[in-house]
Amino acid sequence: MALQSHFYASSEKSPRTSVVNIETQPNQPLPEKGSVKSYTRTHTYQATHVADESNGTRWMAADTDSSPFITVDLKEIRKVGECQLYFTRPTEGHTWRLEKSIDGKHWQMCAEQGKVQVCSPHIAKEIGETRYLRLHIRRGDAGLWEWKIYE
Repeated sequence: MALQSHFYASSEKSPRTSVVNIETQPNQPLPEKGSVKSYTRTHTYQATHVADESNGTRWMAADTDSSPFITVDLKEIRKVGECQLYFTRPTEGHTWRLEKSIDGKHWQMCAEQGKVQVCSPHIAKEIGETRYLRLHIRRGDAGLWEWKIYE
């Protein structure tokens, strides 16, 4: 269900660029670093990453976000049976609250993890009929690798 949905968040961490120099001929390097290649990668942390089914991307809230949340618009009212939440740094544990809404204005809590729990994924079941879901991360690293949503 998540692949056809729209995700947005309270904030997104700023992109980070890393540059690595790699010796492409480690057994016979060329003189004056002639066989060294420079590679650049930019890491982005957009909300849409939680539905791309890639373990190489993730959403991260900005470090300054004191109440991070991420919202999904399913684009129509759907019956949701289960959500699987793959948090970043799962071994640190997380607490969270999941809310649902038909109109995106009036919200109702539908699941909660009130005590810090170390696991992956965190699972919320029997959500019911909804168009929008909003996940508030209360404790733990404010980011998600994936958010899987099932009927």
